[in-house]
Amino acid sequence: MSLLFVKLILAPLIVLIATLLGRRLGPRAAGVFVGLPGTAAPFLLTMYLMHGPVAATTTAAGGSAGQLICATYCIVIARTVRRLTRCSPASRRSASPSALVSPCFSSTMRMPRPSSS
Repeated sequence: MSLLFVKLILAPLIVLIATLLGRRLGPRAAGVFVGLPGTAAPFLLTMYLMHGPVAATTTAAGGSAGQLICATYCIVIARTVRRLTRCSPASRRSASPSALVSPCFSSTMRMPRPSSS
C-alpha cells in the first residue's frame, strides 16, 4: 500500500463517510463515528509505513490515552455545568465561557458601562 494512497485517499474518505453519516443519520452519528479511535487509522498507517511498528504502537497507545483524557474532560465539564447552572436562571441562557467561571455570581455582578466620548 502506497504512502501517497494513505495520505491522499484514505483520510479524506473518512471525512466523507462522517459527512454522509451526518446528513443521513444526524450530527450525533457523525460525532460518534469521528470520536471512535478507528478514525486515526490513516495516521497510524502512515506512522507504520514511515517509521515502523514500534512508532505506530507507541502512537496508538498515546492516542488511546488522549481519547480517555478527552472523555474524562467532557464528563467533568458536563457535570460541572449541570451543577453550576442551578445557581442562576441567567446562567442557563448564557453560552459564554464566563458562564463556566462564575454563573452563581453573574446575577449579582454589575459590569461598568462603557463611557460614551
